[in-house]
Formats: sequence, C-alpha cells, structure tokens
Amino acid sequence: MERIKFSAFLGKSKYLLYILPPAIALELFFTLFIPGVMANVIDQGVLQLNPAYIGQTALSLLAASVAELLTALLTSFITAYGCSILISNLRRYLFQHILQISLADFEKIQSSSLLTRLTGDLLTIQFSLMLTWKSAFRLPILIILAWFLTWRINYKIAMMYILLMFVLSPILGLIAYKAYRYFKELFQKNDELNKCVRENITGIKVVKSYVREQAEIDKFQNIARIICNINIKAEKIANYFNPLMNAVVYLVVLFILYAGGKSLVFGEMKIGQITAVMLYTMQIIMAFFYLTFVLLMNIFAAAARKRIMEVMQIQPKILPSTAASTSLPDNSVKFEHVVFSYKQQNTPTINNLDFFLPAGKSLAILGATGSGKSTIINLLLRFYDADGGTIKIGNRDIKTYDPDFLHAQIAVVLQNNFLFNGTIKENLQVGAAACTEKQMEQACALAACDFVFSYQDKFEHEIAKGAANLSGGQRQRLCLARAFIKKPAILILDDATSALDTVTETKIFRNLQEYLPDATKIVVTQRISAVEKCDFALIMQNGQMQDFNTPAELARHNAVYQEIMLSQGRKEAC
Repeated sequence: MERIKFSAFLGKSKYLLYILPPAIALELFFTLFIPGVMANVIDQGVLQLNPAYIGQTALSLLAASVAELLTALLTSFITAYGCSILISNLRRYLFQHILQISLADFEKIQSSSLLTRLTGDLLTIQFSLMLTWKSAFRLPILIILAWFLTWRINYKIAMMYILLMFVLSPILGLIAYKAYRYFKELFQKNDELNKCVRENITGIKVVKSYVREQAEIDKFQNIARIICNINIKAEKIANYFNPLMNAVVYLVVLFILYAGGKSLVFGEMKIGQITAVMLYTMQIIMAFFYLTFVLLMNIFAAAARKRIMEVMQIQPKILPSTAASTSLPDNSVKFEHVVFSYKQQNTPTINNLDFFLPAGKSLAILGATGSGKSTIINLLLRFYDADGGTIKIGNRDIKTYDPDFLHAQIAVVLQNNFLFNGTIKENLQVGAAACTEKQMEQACALAACDFVFSYQDKFEHEIAKGAANLSGGQRQRLCLARAFIKKPAILILDDATSALDTVTETKIFRNLQEYLPDATKIVVTQRISAVEKCDFALIMQNGQMQDFNTPAELARHNAVYQEIMLSQGRKEAC
C-alpha cells in the first residue's frame, strides 16, 4: 500500500516548515546550554563563595530560559499550524473524492465508516503528526548531544546509556507490534458502533413503534463491550511503557549517584559536574520516554492512515472519455440489450433490456418489487455502468458524455424524497442555483406546494434535519418542485407521487405536460392512473422486459397489465 504524500496537502504552509529545523536547533542549543552553566554556577560560584559570578551567570541562565521558551513556542506554532492546514486540505480532498466515486465504489465502504474516517481518523493522524514533526528532528539530536556532553564528563556513565538503549529497543518494539493489532481492530469496531447509532437515530420511529428499545440497547451494549475489551487489552500492553520507563529512571539515578559519588571521593568529578550529568541524564530519559509516547501514537495512527489510504485508493470507475461530449443532439432514450448485476448478486438484475423512447415522449415503468425498475434509473443516470449492451441518449452512448453534463440534463425525484437541512429556497436552488423568486413560485404552484405560501416566511422557511417538520406528501411535492425548476431535457420520477392522492397527482401530471412539453419523461409507478397519462409503458418481470407498448395496447392484450388494472378496481380495458 502506498504511503500518504502529506507534502501535497500542505499548500503554502510548507514554506513555514523550512523554519522548523533551525528553530528546533536553537531550542536544543539553549536546552543543552543550561546544564553546563548550572555546573559552573555550583563549582565556580557556590563552592568558591563568589556571589558576583553567581549573579552574572544567573542572568545568562534567565536569558537562556527565555530564549528556550520563545523557540519552543515558535516550533509548537509551526507544527500546530502546518498540521491543521494539512488535515484541513486532506479532509477536503477526501470529501471531494468520495463525491466523485460511483455508487458501486461507494458501497465498498459503509457510510458510518466514512464518517469515522473523515473525523476521528483524521484527528488521530493530526495529533500524531504534531508529535512526530517536532520530535523526529529534535529528540534524536537531543539524545545524541546530551550523550556526547555526558561522555565528556564521564564516559562510564555515557556507556551505560548505550547499554540501556540496546536492552530497551527490542522490548519497546515487541510492545508496539502487539499494540498495533488491537488498535487496528478497535477502529473496525468503532465503525460498527457508529453504524448502530446511526441506524437507531434515523430509524427511531420504527424502533419505538415495534418496541425495539431493549433489543437495540442490548445490541449497542454488545458492541460497546467488545470495544471496551479491546481497549483494555491494548491499554494493558501500552501501559508496560510507564513502569518500564520509571524503572529505567530509578536505575539510572542510582547508578549516577553511585558512580558520581565514587568519582567525587577520588576527585574525578566535581559536584557541579555530577549535577550537569544528572540534568543531561534526565533530558535523555525524558526524550526517550517522549519518543516511546510518539511511537505509541504513531502505532495508533498507523491504523488510521491505512483506513484513509483505503478511501484514497478507490479509483472512480465512471470517468469522462478523452473526448467527452457536452452537447445533446436530442433527448431520446435507448437501451440496447443491456445486462447488469450488482456485485453481490450472482444473477443479473437487468437482463437483455431493449427499448427505444422517442424524444419528448413519456414512459411508465411498472413491475413487481425487485423487478429492476429503479436499477434502470440508476443505469440511465450512470450511477452504475452496464455489464453489457449500450445505453444511449440522443443516439449517443452515455459513456461519451461528460458525467457532470449528463446529470445537468436530467432531473430526478427518487423514492427517498431527500431534502437538505436549510430553507425551502436553498433546497429549490439545488435544482437551479440562479432561480428567481418568481421561478420558485411557479415551480411550487406546478408541484401543488400550496403549503409553502401559507408560511409567513415562505421560501425562507427552515426545513428541519431529515425534513422532520414536513409530511411525506409535502416532501414529495417539494422534491417535484426542485426537479421542475431545473427545466431538464429528461425528467425521471421514481415512485415520486406515491404519497399523493390521485387528485393531486392528476393535477401535477397535467401541469408537468404543460410546463415541460418537450422533455422526455420516465415515471416509475404502480398506479394505473399515472401509467395512463404516459405515451408508453414498460413492464418489468424478474429483471427482463415483459412487454413494451402503449398503455391502451397493454390494457387490451397484456395479462400482467390487466391483472394490475383489476387489482386497482379497473373493471374494463381502455
């Protein structure tokens, strides 16, 4: 798997990173300067009873401390700012990438998982980067220089550090390896938890109406318990770091006290030098301790980076051709022996579908549930590409059109009646961004949205999340108005009037014919009243075309259509 090239998402902030190495170098200089000065204060000032030297050196210590603080603030600002810009750009890129992939690609990763990756995973990566950028340069150099300065004072103590490194490194590596497996599993279980929460929030009415509260609580608790157990296992392993590092600190301090005391007795070291070695030792140990913490965070972030890469490596399968067309000869629709099946199915959802709908005509598609009606719409919109055969609009293969241009020619009202959280005006502007208030009024009148005019704030009226403050019929009519205002070449209504009464439906179809007389119209419906208003009707049965003809001819000769008519109280054929 390729690595994420973070530099590509830094933008102009990458120039700030050029300041980071010299700023860290200055911080290191002042950090390592202080212990040496303190050693001189003790040996040449305190022990020699020289207050003047102590005063002069105290000013140097104060200046060095202030300089260390300022350079530390500078490096912290650069890393925080750079990481924030990087993650912001990466999040925007991921969001754009998700919107560009086809539905077939989108289904590879569940929406709950995508939500986690765009939020929690990116925050984990951001935190690990903030730690890594500063520590990757600073801590190794700090350890090496502090070790060198300790070597100059007492090589025996310095050699002990090397021995400790050789002992600790494989132990820390083993802990990291074991912890990574648990953190990877933890992310996957968090996706399941998010999915459970999303299902219960969106389906809260179903949960309550079927008295499923306790069952859903049990399901949530089971997932939460698994996450808790994984967390405990991961933390048990990760918590070996703290006692291990504490043991190292105590052992090193004991060794320095022993070796330093012995050297002091024999005149090999002074008290100030022992103090400097202690300070250098604490710097080395704290740096090593911090490195282990960074290592832990990177182990945790490694699983997040892998999940982000999984999204980034999904290549959109539906792309414009090299000579993508941006002109539409006419709005006729033709399916030529089209075959399609979803990836998880063995049998074709659509099999050898072949029909032609002339420009400006209307087609009703009807059939039993699962017969492939909505799949025809998905293929025409090129949400999926057919496995075989050709789909043409204006006598051109839809694959030759630029996808954005193709979608701009089509308006669709789908079964779920989705409305965005915002005002009615903002939702209508999805159909036509530059629409005027007069055009909105006309579209709402055509779609029988009389309720809009009853609001005091009319088009500025807020639609709640999930359009919870609107009825099913109101949602359908607003979706219809959004499609009408677009004035498309092809209008698709996928069971778009199921929540409306027949009187309202008849009024809308009449308005539609008057307002968009030249548009090609495709209506997925089971209502005979809607079918009779169309020029042609397509009956689907088990993914195949059972018949294609005018409604009048089907009423006379097609047994399936006649059965549907009788089921809806039609006694006689038209």
